[in-house]
Amino acid sequence: LETNFKIYIEDSITNIKPSEWDNCNHKGNIFLSYNFLKLLEDSNSINISNGWKPIYFCLKVNSKIIAIVPSFIKSHSQGEFVFDHAWAQAYQSYGLNYYPKLLIASPFSPVTGSRVLMNSNGNEIIKEKLFDYIKDFCIENTISSIHVNFFNENELDFFKNQKFLIRYGEQFHFINKEYTSFNDFLNNLSYKNRKKIIKERSS
Repeated sequence: LETNFKIYIEDSITNIKPSEWDNCNHKGNIFLSYNFLKLLEDSNSINISNGWKPIYFCLKVNSKIIAIVPSFIKSHSQGEFVFDHAWAQAYQSYGLNYYPKLLIASPFSPVTGSRVLMNSNGNEIIKEKLFDYIKDFCIENTISSIHVNFFNENELDFFKNQKFLIRYGEQFHFINKEYTSFNDFLNNLSYKNRKKIIKERSS
């Protein structure tokens, strides 16, 4: 990484140029797109008063943003589709504060995607620099922990190398195989599953 890089924080997506954001989100992650997050900010769905304080970690090289980590300082665990209340209770039992915590995720959506947005110049070293900065930020601001939800499988080794505890979950995905109708979908199921769905819908 060139020496003339800078890592800094923005607390609103409106402080970032849409074109620079889109260059980092070139894979088209809708739920971390500029427009989606701006809509959440404009509607006050995410703000400090409701426990979703936006914090965007940006890395610049030669005055251009080449990587962004969209994050949120949380004062609760709502809207994450991950239940970590046992961790909160464990902290409380030891007289520690679990909140605030830092969440790196897409707000209100359990959709898998890249959690470090980088343009074509991005690489592993840049990701490492960003997370070194993020860890230091959390220590300096007494933030209990960093949570990265629903990241892409190809990021797994990176987070393991960063010494994150890996929590495995299970999701069920519907894949539309160009069904022309609901009956078309049913006809592709086994007799047992088809019968079960028909019975549930009729009750």
